[in-house]
Amino acid sequence: MKNQLIKIGGGQLIEDDYLSELLRYQEQFKNVESVRDLIGQVVEAIQALAQGYLPPALPFLEINENMVGDVQKAVVEEFPNDPVKGNQRWEELIDALEELDYQLHHFRDFLIEQFSMYGYVSTPWIQEVAKYLHGRSVLELMAGHGYLTAGLRAINPEQKIIAVDNEDWRNQPDPTHAKPVTDIEVLDALTAVNKYAQEVEVIVISWAPDTDETDWQILEQLRNDFAGEILIVGEYQGATNSRRFWNEAKLTELEKINQKFPSFDLIDEKMHRVE
Repeated sequence: MKNQLIKIGGGQLIEDDYLSELLRYQEQFKNVESVRDLIGQVVEAIQALAQGYLPPALPFLEINENMVGDVQKAVVEEFPNDPVKGNQRWEELIDALEELDYQLHHFRDFLIEQFSMYGYVSTPWIQEVAKYLHGRSVLELMAGHGYLTAGLRAINPEQKIIAVDNEDWRNQPDPTHAKPVTDIEVLDALTAVNKYAQEVEVIVISWAPDTDETDWQILEQLRNDFAGEILIVGEYQGATNSRRFWNEAKLTELEKINQKFPSFDLIDEKMHRVE
C-alpha cells in the first residue's frame, strides 16, 4: 500500500469503534468474498489515512442484491443437509448485513469525525488533478483541513500552491480539534482573492458551504479581475455551494478527472471548470 498511495505526512491513532466493527464484520463474512472484499477496501482507506496517506478510490458502499445472494449461497454450502441450522445462520447473517449496510452508508460521517475529511480526496483522483494542473500555480479557497493541497504538494513540492480557509468549522456545535494536514493560511476566501489572485494561474474553490452566497460573490469578483482558470469541487445542486452559484455559473465538467472521482455514497462530488 505504501508504495502506491501518496504520503502526506502525519497520521494518527484511531479512537473510534467504527474500524473495530468493520473488522468484526470482515471476520463474520470471511467466507463471502464479495462482502469481505468490500469491507476490506474501507478498512484499507481508514488505515491509509491513519498512517498519513491519501486513501485509494472506493466503490459505492452498500450491500447489494448480489451480495445477499452470495451470503445465501455460502449458508447453503455450509449447511447443505441441515436446514434448521442453515436458517439460524441465515437469520444471523442477514441481520449483520443490515447493520453493515448502515455502517457503510455512514462512512463519510466517520471520515469527518475522525479525520476532518469532508470531501473524499483519494490518491488516484489527486494524481489526475496534478496532471491537469501541470505544475501551474494554484490558490485553493476554503481548503478545510488541506487534503487536496497536501496531495498536490506531495506530488510536486516545487509547485506554488497557496491554501486558505477561514476555519468557520471551529465554531460548529461539535468542532474538531484536529490540525490541518498541511500549511493552511487562516483567511477568508474573499480576502484571499484580493491578496493572491494575481499571483496564481488557477483558483480552486473547494467544497463551498451551501449556507450563504460567498461562492457566488467570489465568482463575480474573479470574472472581473482574474485572467486564469477557475475550478470548483463540489456536488452539483446538492450538498455544497449556493443555489445561485449552481444556477448562474457556467460549468464544464472535467470528465477525465471525474473518472477518478467515483462517488462512494449519495453525495456525488465532481470537479468543474467555471466561467
